[in-house]
Amino acid sequence: MESILAVAFGRQTELHSSQGPEDPLLKSARTIFDAQRPDSGAPDIFTLIALKSQLPFMSHLASFLLPKALEDSFRFLYETSKALIKRRREEEHSVKHNDFLQLMLDLENENGSSQNATRSTVFSNNDLITHCITFLIAGYETTSSCLAYTSYLLAINPDVQEKLCQELDNYFKDHSISKGAYEATHDIEYLDMVVQESLRIFPPASLVFAAEEKEKRPQLCHLPFGWGPRNCIGMRFALMEIKMALISILQKYKFVQASETEVPLQTVLGGLTLQPKNGIYVKIQSRN
Repeated sequence: MESILAVAFGRQTELHSSQGPEDPLLKSARTIFDAQRPDSGAPDIFTLIALKSQLPFMSHLASFLLPKALEDSFRFLYETSKALIKRRREEEHSVKHNDFLQLMLDLENENGSSQNATRSTVFSNNDLITHCITFLIAGYETTSSCLAYTSYLLAINPDVQEKLCQELDNYFKDHSISKGAYEATHDIEYLDMVVQESLRIFPPASLVFAAEEKEKRPQLCHLPFGWGPRNCIGMRFALMEIKMALISILQKYKFVQASETEVPLQTVLGGLTLQPKNGIYVKIQSRN
């Protein structure tokens, strides 16, 4: 969550500090995430974002369909994004930020100054706000779900987890953890194989999705991030987040089955993601 808030909104929030959990931006985001659960009764989130931001004349209808807490959360995110965009434009020549919003503003400036710019290549305020909120919602839920499923799959496949831990140990014998973690997300092939397995429909036992196995399948049979010019804009960022988290955890700990661990795992489609019907329960043990 900290990284998503920083990348999408340029907002530095320490979730483990005393003020972190009470951060209004964080509370609004959590309200929206909770609404995606299968038993929430809330309408499809992304449809409502489109109605409210891209079809302003239907904004009142979207508001009517939303529970009050959810509507208040959307309104807060919308106004926060609007104020942030205004401030960014005011300090455009004095401060340069390095986040998703700044990239869009730079693109807007580049296209807006072009003689060939058209309406479709210039962002409006609503476009910018929608992209920020969508990045927040889509980025957090999907990444956290993948990490949860990966921890589950590693717990019920200890041989796979052992091999992954060995691959990490071997790599960091020759690389500093502080300086080499990012490179490891690209260099350790087995780590990518494990993550790709978690991104498939989850069977009760896993078969690692190796490069040679990919060659045996049609190119478009595995689409965790979509395909083509409108594939997921956060694909590389999401994969980096997932792999960095696994590297950090598996340096010292391992996942093991608990008495509550459900095998096979029952899943339901909740909101935009495949969710565990009864939750995911695993234990974390020290590797030492």
